[in-house]
Amino acid sequence: MNIKKIISSLFFFGVMACGAYAQQPYGGCWHPDYIKNWTPANDVDAKFNRSTVALQPRFQDLSLKANPYQFYDGKVSACLTMNPMCSQTPSQDANNFIGYNPTYWQYMDVLVWWGGSAGEGIIIPPSAPVTDIAHLNGVKVLGQVFFPPSAFGGQQSWVIQMLTKEGDAYPYAKKLYDIAKYYGFDGWFINEETGGGSQSQWAEFIAYFNKCAQDDGNSKMEIQWYDCGTSASGVSSILKTPGASYFANYGSANSSTISSNMSTVQGLGFSKAEAFSKIYHGIECAQGGIGGNATSFQACFPNEGHAGSIDLFNPEEGAWKQVVTNLLGTENACGSQAYTAMNSVFANESRFWTNKQADPTSGVDRNNSSTWPGFANGLMERTTIQNKPFVTSFSAGLGKARYVNGEKKGTQDWYHRGMQSIMPTWRWWIESSVKGEIGVTMNWDDAYNMGTSLVVKGKLSANIDHITRLYKQNLL
Repeated sequence: MNIKKIISSLFFFGVMACGAYAQQPYGGCWHPDYIKNWTPANDVDAKFNRSTVALQPRFQDLSLKANPYQFYDGKVSACLTMNPMCSQTPSQDANNFIGYNPTYWQYMDVLVWWGGSAGEGIIIPPSAPVTDIAHLNGVKVLGQVFFPPSAFGGQQSWVIQMLTKEGDAYPYAKKLYDIAKYYGFDGWFINEETGGGSQSQWAEFIAYFNKCAQDDGNSKMEIQWYDCGTSASGVSSILKTPGASYFANYGSANSSTISSNMSTVQGLGFSKAEAFSKIYHGIECAQGGIGGNATSFQACFPNEGHAGSIDLFNPEEGAWKQVVTNLLGTENACGSQAYTAMNSVFANESRFWTNKQADPTSGVDRNNSSTWPGFANGLMERTTIQNKPFVTSFSAGLGKARYVNGEKKGTQDWYHRGMQSIMPTWRWWIESSVKGEIGVTMNWDDAYNMGTSLVVKGKLSANIDHITRLYKQNLL
C-alpha cells in the first residue's frame, strides 16, 4: 500500500464540528496488548459499536441485465477510509452533513474498514452503522489489522506477539474471532508489511481463526490477506485455507496475471466460481481518481465475461475526501457549503459506481481505455430484495433534519450510515420515448422518514409499465 498516502488520509474528522456532546463513544483502535485481554465487559464502548443486523442473502436473475456487458461472476472488494484518525471515529456517526455515505452496495461484495497507524492503533473493528447497512444489502464487512513497514512505525514485536502459539492454539486469532462475533462483522483484512512471521505461521493462524468460527457454527467468517505481492502462487499455503482470500497488489489487474492467478487458485482444488472469491486484483483508486484505471477494469471484466475479481483501494479519496477536506472540523461541516459539497459527492459516486451517464443501460464507455466505465458497465447488480411488499424511505443516511411519518422532529444536520434504506437497485434505469423526459434526484429539503426523499421530474406515466414489471419481479 502507499503508506504515506494512507497515514495522511487518516485526518481528524471534526466529528462534532456542529456541536459538542459529552461522553461521545468511539470505535476501537487498538494495539495487540489491548486485545490480549479484550472482553465486551472491559470494552467501555462495546455496546455502542455492536451491529445486530445479520448478513442478508442475495439472489441472482440472469434475465435482468441492464446492458449486454453485465455478468455476475466477478466480485468487488472495496477498502474504504470512511472516517479520520481511527481513535476519533464516532460509534454512531455524527451531527454534521459531510460523513461519507456509500450507497451503491449493489456493486459491492466485501467492504474493508480501512484505517490504522502505528501511533494510534493497528487493530480497527468497523463501526456498527456501517455493518448494519452493509449487511442489510448482503455485503460482508471486514475489520483491519494493519502492520505497517518499519519506516512508518511498524514493529516486528507486534507481528511476533500476534503469532503467539500456546499448544495448538493461537490466542490472538481467537480474540480476533471473539471481537468480530460480538461486534457483528465478518472477519479481518490483515495488511502485513512489517515482517517477523513466516507464511506458514500465518496460514496456521488463519486456519485457527477459521476453526474458531466453524466450531462456533459460523461459516461466513473471512480473512483477507495482503503482503504487497501480486502472485497467488506466492501465498498458496494461505489460499488453501478455507475462509481466506488474497488482495493481489496493484499491477496485478492485467490479463496475463489474472489468468495465471485464477489458474493457480483452481489448481489448489477450488472451482472457478470459488476462485472469484479467493483472489482479488488490486486497483489504486486514491491516485487513479474516479475516472482512471479503465484498463484494469477491462482486464478483470472483459466484454464476453469476467476474468477475475477487483479489490479497490480508497475510491472515496477522489469521490468524497477531496470534495469535503476544507469543511472538515469547521462550522461549514453543516449548512449550505456542506449541502453543495455532498451533492457533488453523490454525483461522483454515481459516476464511479454506475457510469458517466448515470444510466446502467448505457455501455457507451465500455471499450474506452481512457476512462473508467463504471461498475454498471460490467457487473450485474446484486440485491437482497426478495419479498413483497418492498418498502423504502429512500434514506441515504444523512439529512438536514429528521422526519418521522412526514413530521419534522429535529433541524440538526446529521449523518448516520445505519439509517440508510435499501435504495433502488438501479440508479437510474429509466425507460421513456423521449430522452431526458424523466429524471430522478435525491432531495434533503423534505422527507417522510429519516432525511431523504426522491424528486421525480417529468411525465411519470411513461415509466409506469417498467415500474410495474420491476415490482412484480420483487425488485422495486
